[in-house]
Amino acid sequence: MKKGLNIKFSIALLVSLAMVVLMGCTQNEFGEQEFSKFTFQVNVGQVDILFVVDTSGSMSEEQRKMAQAFNNFLQGLNIPGVDYRIGIITMDVESKSNPPRDFGNGLRAEQNGNLLRFPDGSYYLTPDSNNIEDQFWQTIRREETLDCERNGYDTSVCPSDDERGIYSAFLTVNANKKNFFRENGHVAFVFLTDEDVRGHGLSQFQAPNYMPEALDYPVNLIQAVKSNIGNNTTISAHAIITDGVTCLNQQNSQNGNAFIDGKIGTFYSTLTNPNNFSLADPDRRLGDYADGNLVQGVVGSICANDYSAEVGNIASVITQTKSEEKFRCILDREESLDVRISDEYSWTLNESRDGVTFTPALPAGQSFVIEYECFE
Repeated sequence: MKKGLNIKFSIALLVSLAMVVLMGCTQNEFGEQEFSKFTFQVNVGQVDILFVVDTSGSMSEEQRKMAQAFNNFLQGLNIPGVDYRIGIITMDVESKSNPPRDFGNGLRAEQNGNLLRFPDGSYYLTPDSNNIEDQFWQTIRREETLDCERNGYDTSVCPSDDERGIYSAFLTVNANKKNFFRENGHVAFVFLTDEDVRGHGLSQFQAPNYMPEALDYPVNLIQAVKSNIGNNTTISAHAIITDGVTCLNQQNSQNGNAFIDGKIGTFYSTLTNPNNFSLADPDRRLGDYADGNLVQGVVGSICANDYSAEVGNIASVITQTKSEEKFRCILDREESLDVRISDEYSWTLNESRDGVTFTPALPAGQSFVIEYECFE
């Protein structure tokens, strides 16, 4: 176990990693690359939270429960030093079978991963926003969902029932719309839906023209975060979904409503666990695509009477202290490793030589510098 150096650090926040990366390579006498040198300044901090909401008919009650539970979520985030952004998008993606729609907020405003505008005109909430709970309530409860239900699920006035939450989130990440995501922080996705991707996911009951496409798969969302937000961004995905047969039966028997047709959310639950195998490649785990930066998320039941426990657990994951830092490689040369941190904390090289463990875990307001070499 090694003690850190006593250094004054800039203010840092919780959970996520805000990293500045310097990389250099050396060559041997033959001009061949030998190793890459990585230097990170890591701030345990900033988190960008994207709620991805199913707006199809039948979802008004679930939207209401999420709005009511938001206070519990917010309390979990309100820890000194936590710097959050909260945005909301829908699962409605424009396609040949799903034309552009306008529900009074501008053409396509509620489609294609566009961030919904809050009542104060902003596209995301921060600790400095006014009336945060009320603004969240007004935005996550969708008028287009209520109109669909009031009009007997008339498809001419309803949002699409082709729910594509992962694809929609991919579009937000890929373009980093409204500069919502900050480089090399922590990105948290919270999915709220009573169906799987495109309804049935990969079920045998899926209609041929509704089969999931490449961008509906979890792995592509992970890769989009790494490519567009930062290779060292940590990721967590959370899903309040139809989580099993009991909930499925409950969903499909709501007041005898034939328009409510729930599905178990396999795609979304898969994304929450880094140890799950990729749906696109059954030989690889999702965590492998994230280089160890996919954090275990929360799966909650959409059938719960109150989502307070679910969102409280999600907030706990997002604001957890940092106990480990993973490397980009298995360390070959221990002498290349240098960790500079306040001397009240210690660090130890893991037995697998793929990271360091901090004792005690780093809280809000801590930072450290780490330097090591990876042979190519």
